[in-house]
Amino acid sequence: MNSEIREILTDLKAAARIGHADSLNAALDLVAQLDPVASNQSFEDGFIEQVLLPLGSALNAPLVPDAWLGELVSAPLAALRAMAAVALTQRYRAGNQQVEKELSDLSKDERADVRQCLVTALRQTEGDNSEHLFCLAQKWLQAASARTRACGLGLLSESGFSEALPLLETAHTDEDPDVRRALVDALLEMAARGHGQDIMQMLTAWTEETSPNVWVITKTLAGSWAVDHLASAEAILDKLAADENNAKRVESGRKALARHHNK
Repeated sequence: MNSEIREILTDLKAAARIGHADSLNAALDLVAQLDPVASNQSFEDGFIEQVLLPLGSALNAPLVPDAWLGELVSAPLAALRAMAAVALTQRYRAGNQQVEKELSDLSKDERADVRQCLVTALRQTEGDNSEHLFCLAQKWLQAASARTRACGLGLLSESGFSEALPLLETAHTDEDPDVRRALVDALLEMAARGHGQDIMQMLTAWTEETSPNVWVITKTLAGSWAVDHLASAEAILDKLAADENNAKRVESGRKALARHHNK
């Protein structure tokens, strides 16, 4: 974090301690002058981690009204929406269920990096409210918005596998590309956390379906975790290869598996 960001963070914290709208808006004007914010272009991961998350966290002060944060949810600048996501997330994880609508609105944000900031903040926020997080994931996975469903999958890896299993089973039939990518990410993360055997059994069952989701299965098998279950992974790919329409995806999966195996 450079000196300019540190100075803005100090000003923002001071304004948040007071909680007056004029002071808060003046501090946000300084944020809006930062080049990555003013350009309103997509943010790099480093900017999210080093700038937006700390600035958003500063807004979660007792005297900052929920209503004021709620107004930021529709701000023209994506950075301000991302900061609101962080502050509202921390309040939600602290037990403030009244901000759930704002979080739901943010899960539908047109910017993928704003949604990324939302999910990252939900997962990183400390507190003994993992049950609330799982309930939120359940609701979001039933939402009409594919963006919201994808965000819901991003929260599942924080849950126990047995709890997440029914939701993963439902998500694997989702045809939206964003949801499919989020599902693969969730499966890979759960496999990395020691649920590889469970994931492999799930993929095996999906392979037996009449119309298996070949893209999800092969992308998940392309992770390094699958090497520890090589025979099962190869059996799945062999099964999928029986349909010549799957040839390219199966071949891609085999190459990835071979690369990891030869390391």
